[in-house]
Amino acid sequence: MPTLKLGESLTFEALGPMIINTDGTSRRISNWDELSDHEKEVSWRRINKRNKERMEILKEKGLKVEDL
Repeated sequence: MPTLKLGESLTFEALGPMIINTDGTSRRISNWDELSDHEKEVSWRRINKRNKERMEILKEKGLKVEDL
């Protein structure tokens, strides 16, 4: 888990992508900081595609996706 000192900042991208689960809840990849740059690139691409598909299904069902 990253730590911040007073005056420092952290971008959310540094925490990795937000994953939308099939039930509308969300989570992150716990070992994101241990992945290689290539693994991170592939993960971003796959998760973005899957999240879009899952959000469409949830919207069609009338379910609310957690606020990200």
